[in-house]
Amino acid sequence: MMLGSLLGALALAAWAAVRAPWAFYLAWALIGVSMAGVLYEPAFAVLTAQFRKDAPRAIIALSLVGGFASTVCMPLVQALISWLGWRSALWILAAANLGICLPLHACFVPRRPGGSAGTPDIRPAPALGGVYHGLVSERRFWGLAIWFTACSLVTAALVFQTVPLLTAWGLGAPAALGCMMLFGPMQVAGRLAWMGLGARAGVRSMGLVSAASFAAALAGLLLLPHRAAWLGPAVAAFGLGNGVLTILRGTAVPELLGAEHYGTVNGVLALPVMAARAFGPVAAAALWSWSGAPGVMLWALLGCALAGSGGYLLAVAGPPRAEPGR
Repeated sequence: MMLGSLLGALALAAWAAVRAPWAFYLAWALIGVSMAGVLYEPAFAVLTAQFRKDAPRAIIALSLVGGFASTVCMPLVQALISWLGWRSALWILAAANLGICLPLHACFVPRRPGGSAGTPDIRPAPALGGVYHGLVSERRFWGLAIWFTACSLVTAALVFQTVPLLTAWGLGAPAALGCMMLFGPMQVAGRLAWMGLGARAGVRSMGLVSAASFAAALAGLLLLPHRAAWLGPAVAAFGLGNGVLTILRGTAVPELLGAEHYGTVNGVLALPVMAARAFGPVAAAALWSWSGAPGVMLWALLGCALAGSGGYLLAVAGPPRAEPGR
């Protein structure tokens, strides 16, 4: 995580200095590498190794703070751009990574797993091949992979396409942006609700909430009248489902597969998720452009959401595996 913060600072500084398209793409490639070391996946691995049985509560708390950060930082960065220009804003963000994030990771992220007495040990991760061979025959693993990948594709596509979609349906820019602004607060609301429910909310129950929210959001966009009063709740349902899904990506593996080799297993699951995030917006835009009708894109995304629901059912069917990875 220290290396991720350092590389992130260097990549943001490189972005601030770009003068050619190839340099812009290179800077963003480096940012992508740095994100793999500092965002939710590595943080969830640290929390699971350190807090063990109490990791779900720690993951929920971190996701809640992350939701507030996303809501606050977007207008803050826009204010910096308006005040100082985008290059200066990037230099400030690079300095924040170097002066805030790097020291925090150096001082507070433990160098080895800890935890309270009486909790089971988490073994060091073996070679990836050893874990992989234990997963290929595990239906819960494949269910999680389908679930997370499909919903990540839907999220990546809708985040970029919702405002163009609503404006294409005749909503003015303020109304369309107002609907989209519901996305962030509803993510936080979903995480607050999970925190309030405490131990009563497990992966099975909250996974049902998330899966139903994704399907309801897309069905609403497809079937409800094209007015802000109707489309706003659809966007809100989308935000709720995605907010809960972020926590599920950290808690589902320990609950359904066990905490053994958590970092390795979650890393394998993250590969198709990252690919879906990268190609989802492009695929959705291409489908809309090819068909000339946004409804075709939405039906395809609804199909993805339903496939994700099928993955959820596959993952949660039956009791959790006693000794995952074997």
